[in-house]
Amino acid sequence: MPLSNLIDEFNEIKGGAVWETRKKSLFNSEIPEAVLLEKQINKSYFRVYRDSSFQIVFIHHGPGGERSLKIDLNKIDHHDGIRIVLGWSPDETVMKVSDVTSAPKAIIVHAR
Repeated sequence: MPLSNLIDEFNEIKGGAVWETRKKSLFNSEIPEAVLLEKQINKSYFRVYRDSSFQIVFIHHGPGGERSLKIDLNKIDHHDGIRIVLGWSPDETVMKVSDVTSAPKAIIVHAR
């Protein structure tokens, strides 16, 4: 299921999503940017992508303002894919990125 299908008008203001991907363009450093999600719902905006610095970036604009989170993909064992966990509310935005093994190592960042 695409990441964009996990975000809708029911969780626009406060919600979360868990998504796994093995998308080849995400892990190809020769591709400058790989967009995983770009979605506008009413006054909320969500964007998740891998930038040219090989970071997973989560931009969320909602009632709490705009927040941007970044995690260095090089610090995650991404060879078998990654799991992305997103959370958002007017008070806080959170992103967790981990490998997809049975004992995943994760990096968590948040902004208030």
